Amino acid sequence: HPDGVRIVFARETSGPASRELFVAWLDDSSVESRLTRNGNIDDSPCWSGDGSRVVFSSDRGAALDPIRRR
Repeated sequence: HPDGVRIVFARETSGPASRELFVAWLDDSSVESRLTRNGNIDDSPCWSGDGSRVVFSSDRGAALDPIRRR
C-alpha cells in the first residue's frame, strides 16, 4: 500500500483451483483481512496509486481479466 502499512497478496485457499486475496498489516502480520471469497483464481493484486483500490486478475470470466476492488 502507498502508506507502507499494508500489503495485499494472493493465497491458495481450498486447493490449487482457488486463490483468494488478503490484506495484512505489516506491523502485525497476524491481522489479515480477506478481500475475495469466490472459489476462483484471483491473482496478481496491486494497489492503485492512491491506495483506494486493489486491481487484480481473475478467472471469473473466460480468461484472466483485470478487476478493480474497493
